[in-house]
Amino acid sequence: MFSKYFILRYFILAIIVFLSSSKLSGQTHDPLSYFPHHLNNYWEYIHFDPNGLPFGYSSRKVDLDSLLANGNYLVRLGGISYNINTTTYQVLQLGGTVLYELDASLGEWWYYYYHDSTHFSRARVIDEYDMLLFSVPTSVKVIDYWSIFPEDSLWDFRHYLATNFGLIGKDVEGADPESWITCSIIENIQYGNCMFLDIDVNPSSAPNDDFKLDQNYPNPFNQSTHISFKIPRAVYVDLSIYNILGEKVITLVNRVKFPGRHSVEWDGLDESSSEVPSGIYMLKLNAGVFTEYKKMIIIK
Repeated sequence: MFSKYFILRYFILAIIVFLSSSKLSGQTHDPLSYFPHHLNNYWEYIHFDPNGLPFGYSSRKVDLDSLLANGNYLVRLGGISYNINTTTYQVLQLGGTVLYELDASLGEWWYYYYHDSTHFSRARVIDEYDMLLFSVPTSVKVIDYWSIFPEDSLWDFRHYLATNFGLIGKDVEGADPESWITCSIIENIQYGNCMFLDIDVNPSSAPNDDFKLDQNYPNPFNQSTHISFKIPRAVYVDLSIYNILGEKVITLVNRVKFPGRHSVEWDGLDESSSEVPSGIYMLKLNAGVFTEYKKMIIIK
């Protein structure tokens, strides 16, 4: 019997990537529509491990969109800067490397330098098809990147670019799909259910007051203590304990948690299952951009 994680994975792939797909038949699109770049555009992705199990989410947002004097755009997306050439439709990443040729057709290729002039990949459009994404007709380019040394090496990674949505999926060699889009906000229109808003599109919609780390109970304690926290939206949570020297003792939670109240017990053991000595410890909650501390006391 398939687990709920495999069902989730293949449901997302079926709906988002392969639903209503068909080969292109001469349609023309604005190449720039494969790389939406306007300020506050936003994307969320779900990530899968090599076994096909979901292990987390990520999000990215356009926080810089500047029209340059030469008609090109300087864009910062997810903390990475890109230069978009509106004449050649090239998207150059950081040090002038050509990440995308947005007007490239099936079979066309280009070089992508990812470290320096002596270490580079070759990129090629290996497939094109139409599909419905969030009930919106779109066209997809599938781009492979692979090292040319040795020349017969397999592809290293693969990107899926869709008109009006940009990057909708990524894959890596020898593994299941690494990530797929779950929602986006393009030109102030939301597609899908955006839950992981640790990069705030509308900060007033999710005040930090809705996050809360409760004081552990009992405190002080001897054998074990109960810890609870509340989050208003799905977000990656790190709940860890530190000693007074700032050294991490143990991580209690390190995964995506969905909205609501959550709780965990700590039995006074460290990562190696050894008892920690009596003293003062700090409980730290990181949830997106929210951080809170509580002081804990162990008396043996």
